[in-house]
Amino acid sequence: MAKCCNPVFGDDVFGFVTRTDGIKIPRITCPNAARLLELYPYRIQKVKWADTPSSGTFQVALKVIADEESASGRILEVTGQFKASIRSFTVTDNPRNGTYEVSLKISVPSNLELDKVVSQIRALKHILKVARV
Repeated sequence: MAKCCNPVFGDDVFGFVTRTDGIKIPRITCPNAARLLELYPYRIQKVKWADTPSSGTFQVALKVIADEESASGRILEVTGQFKASIRSFTVTDNPRNGTYEVSLKISVPSNLELDKVVSQIRALKHILKVARV
């Protein structure tokens, strides 16, 4: 799995044949994907996920922008309601615009579970933006 975008079971992915590390699997929406597809089309392989997810989990980084610090506690509560475990969680305030940036890394079994978590975080009061990093 590519470290640059951390694909999760169910994401649209492709294989990229590296010169030294075998095949890496990035997401189609990875920031590096367009460059790889354009510059190295001969090293691209079609890949697909197995029909069922492995028993493992996938780590995902999220960035959440909120306009109230108390939103961070509600983010933790929402995440705990799903098959997701928090690996890291930091809150940084931005006094210039009165917002709080929550950076969290979570482990999830699939992109379906990730979508549930992201959807519920977006539905919280005082959440301005949620993005996968």
